[in-house]
Amino acid sequence: MGGAERMKTFPALVPMEIQIQGKGFDEAAADIKISSAGWVAVTPPPGDVIDVKVWSPEGGGVSVRAPSLLPRVVTLKGARIRKSAAYKTCKPPAAPLCRTSQSGGGKKKSRK
Repeated sequence: MGGAERMKTFPALVPMEIQIQGKGFDEAAADIKISSAGWVAVTPPPGDVIDVKVWSPEGGGVSVRAPSLLPRVVTLKGARIRKSAAYKTCKPPAAPLCRTSQSGGGKKKSRK
């Protein structure tokens, strides 16, 4: 599957440079989307402009989504795992129930 023979036909990795202006550590300023891999939410300090270099085959398949799809996703992390860069997972809080009127007039129907 892999190995030296496969790497001979693998396209060259080309860098793409991206600048992102920070909104804060609790809010993703942008997402860097990497085709077939997912995305990374980027959270620079407020007001800072950072340079990010993303390498991809032939420089394709990388794009920036601003504003971020889930700007507060960085706050959904558990406690840090001791002696690790990782965090314990936690479930996001439940979304509030939608309490809109089905009658169209904005009034609640009374039950009898």
